[in-house]
Amino acid sequence: MRPVLSGVVSAGSGVSLLTSCILYFNFILSEKKAQRKGLFALALFLKKMILSRHIPNVRLAECFLTLSNDTLYLRKPYGVILISAASTTRSDLYTSRISPFNRGGDARCPDNLKEGYNVENRTFLSSRNIGLDFLRALLILEGVLYHAARSLPGGNNWYYISGKNEADGFSALIEFMHTFRMEAFFFLSGMFSAMVILRKGSSFFYSNRRKRVLVPLITAFLFIPGLMYLISAEIKGERLTTQGALGAYTYMHHLWFLVSLSLMSFFVPPRFYQGAAALMRRLPFPVLIAALIVAANAFFVVKFFVKDAGEWVSLIPVTLRFMVFYAAGYALYLNSDQIPRQARSFLVNTKVVVALGVFCWLVFYAIFHFNITSSLKYLPVLSASVFSVIFSYWVVFTFEKLRMKENRLVTGVVDSALVIYLMHYPVVITFAWMLDRRLPDTLPVTYVAVVTLLGLACSTLIYLVIKQLPLLSLLFGLKPARVQKVSAIKSRG
Repeated sequence: MRPVLSGVVSAGSGVSLLTSCILYFNFILSEKKAQRKGLFALALFLKKMILSRHIPNVRLAECFLTLSNDTLYLRKPYGVILISAASTTRSDLYTSRISPFNRGGDARCPDNLKEGYNVENRTFLSSRNIGLDFLRALLILEGVLYHAARSLPGGNNWYYISGKNEADGFSALIEFMHTFRMEAFFFLSGMFSAMVILRKGSSFFYSNRRKRVLVPLITAFLFIPGLMYLISAEIKGERLTTQGALGAYTYMHHLWFLVSLSLMSFFVPPRFYQGAAALMRRLPFPVLIAALIVAANAFFVVKFFVKDAGEWVSLIPVTLRFMVFYAAGYALYLNSDQIPRQARSFLVNTKVVVALGVFCWLVFYAIFHFNITSSLKYLPVLSASVFSVIFSYWVVFTFEKLRMKENRLVTGVVDSALVIYLMHYPVVITFAWMLDRRLPDTLPVTYVAVVTLLGLACSTLIYLVIKQLPLLSLLFGLKPARVQKVSAIKSRG
């Protein structure tokens, strides 16, 4: 069967073809199905019309058409535009006038465009949602707390382990947060990637990825491994050697997630994620959740078997595992018409999510408190893998509705998050080492809090310095402060 039109067709029985027909351009409509619905000729024509740019600024993969009450509407992911009124002929469609609906709604807009997430005539992420950007920044910055807490005793292999008393409840909470933090981050990254590609095209997406991800990764990798070798040698009292300095560059440290994100962006074509989205669309939401959990855990098992093969080899299953979340986020944006139904599922009910989170934390606590070293020690990670998938959907549905207002603090956190994360690693480990003897052993949580705050403060100062220097801003994927001021003045004017 030859693919004719990306879409799913819904037509009312006994109603004129041009009265109640929705063509979604995100998914594959086979020739046979189009013929069965009596839409084959119209599908070919509409596809030709869009591909030939008779409707300007519209790509086939980013919109769907609605024909209702003899009016043809074309809705893009970020708005609804009226194509033609009382027009059913090809010539009229070619020459139709395009006029935007106003934000308050339009009486001519069909009711099916006003349901669920389309309330007030908008679609999912119809405009920039600073709340989701802020959430992504917080997920990155939580890494500062996590790396500060790793200096607490508990059997982990880290640069410096303090002599503080164990804090089982706190350590369990930190480890639990770490099981869903990066999962949700890659979920959001996939969702935003789909949005950028559909709105601005793949060329803009790849250019933006090079500037915001690849260049900062290369810049940080030039000095972070060497700096960490110096700090580690100082902490352990080891002598510096050329071999040791070169060997330091076989480790990625905290830069691994940028490597994984680059691989997902540059080496996996959008067509793969679009195909995955089409597959996910066919699955009921509970089945989709289960499939994602199984896929993510499968790669976790692979990582367990190759953990001794070196950091770069272990990165392969790690990247594949997080790509499951990236693809799920990508699919969520492409399948955004399903969000109203998914958001009503009991699986993403806030009470269910909170209860599952508390259960996972208790499992982590039991492992820490009773010092379980048998195969049961993997139970917290397995239970948290269920939570991480459900949490990724829940947190997007929740933050998308908040409609957080943009202000200087929120914008500053969003803009600085990556640089702070890149710079905090050596800073936090150094402070954890230096402050261990200066804080009582009976205050492990206070110790972590102080190290975290100092790490954030110093990294923020470094960010402010970088922001003032155009070359460094470019190397770390930032817009220089002067450029931003000029842009702000122009926007006000």
